[in-house]
Amino acid sequence: MNKKIIFVLVLLFILVVLIWHNCSIRPWMLDDSFISFRYAENFAAGHGLVFNPGERVEGYTTFLWVLILGVGKVLGLKVVSLSQILGAFFSIGTILLLMFAHRFSSRISFPASMLAALFLGTCGVFTPWLSSGMEVSLFTFLVLLSLLYHLFLSEKEMPSIRQLLILGVYLSLGSLTRPEGLLIAGLVLVARLLKGRTTGWRNFSLAFLSFAGIYLPYFAWRLLYYGYLLPNTFYTKVGSNADQVARGIVYLQDFLSPAFLLSAIALIPFLTLRWFRVFRKLSLIPIVLFIYTAYIVVVGGDIMPAFRFFTPLLPLLCLLSAISLVSLPGPKKAVAIVGLIISLAVVAYNLHEIKHDFYLYYKIQIDQVASRGREVGIWLRLNSRANEVLATNTAGSIPYYSRLKTIDMLGLNDLHIAHRPIADLGKGQAGHEKGDGVYVLSRRPDYVHMGSSLGSVRPDHDFLSDEEIFSQPVFHQLYELKTISLPSGNILNIYRKKKLLLQD
Repeated sequence: MNKKIIFVLVLLFILVVLIWHNCSIRPWMLDDSFISFRYAENFAAGHGLVFNPGERVEGYTTFLWVLILGVGKVLGLKVVSLSQILGAFFSIGTILLLMFAHRFSSRISFPASMLAALFLGTCGVFTPWLSSGMEVSLFTFLVLLSLLYHLFLSEKEMPSIRQLLILGVYLSLGSLTRPEGLLIAGLVLVARLLKGRTTGWRNFSLAFLSFAGIYLPYFAWRLLYYGYLLPNTFYTKVGSNADQVARGIVYLQDFLSPAFLLSAIALIPFLTLRWFRVFRKLSLIPIVLFIYTAYIVVVGGDIMPAFRFFTPLLPLLCLLSAISLVSLPGPKKAVAIVGLIISLAVVAYNLHEIKHDFYLYYKIQIDQVASRGREVGIWLRLNSRANEVLATNTAGSIPYYSRLKTIDMLGLNDLHIAHRPIADLGKGQAGHEKGDGVYVLSRRPDYVHMGSSLGSVRPDHDFLSDEEIFSQPVFHQLYELKTISLPSGNILNIYRKKKLLLQD
């Protein structure tokens, strides 16, 4: 069959799957995305890159994404819609990069490119991020672009100055999008340095200068602006004990359930020496997969559905699996048929999950924090004063829609809570282990919103601040429960200062 026809058919099939997957989870968005939206809108309003005006806390780990959304807001675009449009753009862009992977390296064949795109476009770990509002699609695109461009330059005896500078730009953009981009940049730059005795330093230095020329000024700015070497989210989520690593191992095991077929195919050729002889110039792909995976395990994984931390690795895993499958001896038509069957099997697996509430799509479908938080936030905006203060565990959608000054009781956007030592950090859910009820009450918020998005009458044991707040006699003296029936029929439970009740 003509290559152009194959290309079009593969792309159409992937687009159908992408649309179907995202329609099946509507109106899901991730609550954490609204943290980025709030930073972006404060930036656009002239308050700076802050969660609360006047408080410099780096409660995001995706500078470039926030900046893009902020610029969009300045231009009059709606941040929420823009995030999903860009999510679709970069998701499809990643698919197209895989489909053209054979143009970047002579070691990647056209069939391997098509199979890799099929594998990625039908994988339920990749597809939901189009709708999420998060930076995942952008970062995944930049990781794949950087590595493919590195492979492209590796086949040139003497890349031009311009090409090496462009590589540095790609690496810097990835590092501005996620801190893990520094890991990708480091591995690529080391690979450039090790390439050839006479050209290695040139290949490294030009790319590094371009990278450093963009990233170092940014790093100096954020260090001066926020005052800490690492983002506030790092201090909230990451410890240094065995429990955290054990949690990361469980996260990896869970990921291997939907990614089992891809992982198994990728590992088959490593049982022989043929892969290393034929594809040693692509060795950076498995190296990145291994080291990045080790990093994910060490930091304890993530709580978000659809394996956010592993998603940037998926295109590389799909590409490695496709190359491995194509490299096996046997009729090439049989390989194509096997690849198509695998993709259909993955689609069927995702469908099975939707019908039977299995792990991957079950976690997405039950995640209604953002949609409920939107309703709660709108109620607060309509029924509170602009100068009032909210304390909540739902730090995304509720603060975004309420527009109230907010104490993030989980600490992502609060310096004090983020830096509070927790003895058993790593045993609980990532990002949900810190809190400080005494500190929260000392700030006398006007509203205390315990539990998740719809609130809780009694403390939720998953949230440390809730338990500590409820145990304080002063809380019961100063606050009174309000139970509100929302327009949707949902019931909101929230505590409000008693003195405000007397003023109503």
